[in-house]
Amino acid sequence: MDHYIFSKSIHFKDKHEKVHLIPDFKIDKINELKKTSKTDIYLCGGGIFAGWLLEHKLIDVLKIKLNPLLLGDGIRLFGDSKQGYKLNLTDTQSYNGGLVFNTYDFIYK
Repeated sequence: MDHYIFSKSIHFKDKHEKVHLIPDFKIDKINELKKTSKTDIYLCGGGIFAGWLLEHKLIDVLKIKLNPLLLGDGIRLFGDSKQGYKLNLTDTQSYNGGLVFNTYDFIYK
């Protein structure tokens, strides 16, 4: 599986050929990945990048993993983005111990 890392600060001495570092957030690159990908595209972590994607309406589905655990401070899901959009709940999966996955579609207008 190819991995695309959008980061201005991460550097690898030796990286696998399936790892692609992209130093800038570019709409053209995201659109190219969305058009050519044969599978779903997942973003893990990266509140600043997620906020940038949200502001450009490039997120189609949001999956939220809720753990029954409080840790204190954390990273905002969408960085400093102030954009607000309605979400449509499309799926909920619950697991033993209280773990819940909620899946939402974005309603962009």
